[in-house]
Amino acid sequence: MKKIVAPTDFSECAGQGIKVAELIAKKTDSSILFLHTTSIPFDWLNLKDEDQDKIYPDITKKVRKARFSLDELADHTDKTGITNKTFLHYNNGAHHISKFATEQGADLIVMGSHGCKGLKGFFIGSNTQKVVHRASTPVLVVKTLKDKYKIKNIVFASNFKQEALVGFKWLLNFARKIGAKIHMVYINTPFTFLSTDEIMLKIKPFEEEGSDLVKSFEIYNCENFERGLANFSKQKGDLLAMQTKGKNNDHRLYHGNTIEEIFDHLEIPLLCLNIN
Repeated sequence: MKKIVAPTDFSECAGQGIKVAELIAKKTDSSILFLHTTSIPFDWLNLKDEDQDKIYPDITKKVRKARFSLDELADHTDKTGITNKTFLHYNNGAHHISKFATEQGADLIVMGSHGCKGLKGFFIGSNTQKVVHRASTPVLVVKTLKDKYKIKNIVFASNFKQEALVGFKWLLNFARKIGAKIHMVYINTPFTFLSTDEIMLKIKPFEEEGSDLVKSFEIYNCENFERGLANFSKQKGDLLAMQTKGKNNDHRLYHGNTIEEIFDHLEIPLLCLNIN
């Protein structure tokens, strides 16, 4: 792992994402790419400085404030010893985060779950799902953090189909670099019920692949998938990892649930691994 993209709107919630990005960067000796995007009139960039001030004083003030905030963020991160770069982009939608990560060769996107201004639409509702499902890069979404947050235990919830092994191998490498253990779980509900023998057969390749890092495997029986997943994750993990699969507008996690449905119940960050 070499590069982590951290989108920011400079809100407190975006700052939660940045804290996790810094935590991971220190563990993996990665650099952080801070990305802020803002909307401007299309002719603003072509104007001379004095004309920008005269014609669009509010826009010019907003851009200067964003540049200043990015510089402050870079200065703070420099003091932690983490290599970083800042990027200020204009008039880009939610798709730009995943595109930017790909262009930069990033290994991970870490973003807050809510925002207050600027990138607000990127951190809530359907736009969060757009980032997660359009990104070939894994996306870590952060809501709130406990004091002195650390990632020691990762819950990997899966249907344990063969296609999920690709994301699981990435997760193993990630866990190895940050010094975390993995707890695998199959959430068994009345609607997706499998016998113990069937489940154990499905998880065998995963156990063999991650024999050095998998600390436990459990079948968690629960009537409601989201509630069962949230309860197990709260008991066992600092981070929940799941594979995502979606094409076009069909943005779903492996169980058929949307990211919003899962995330609303969680108290820990969610790592989404796209298996398309």
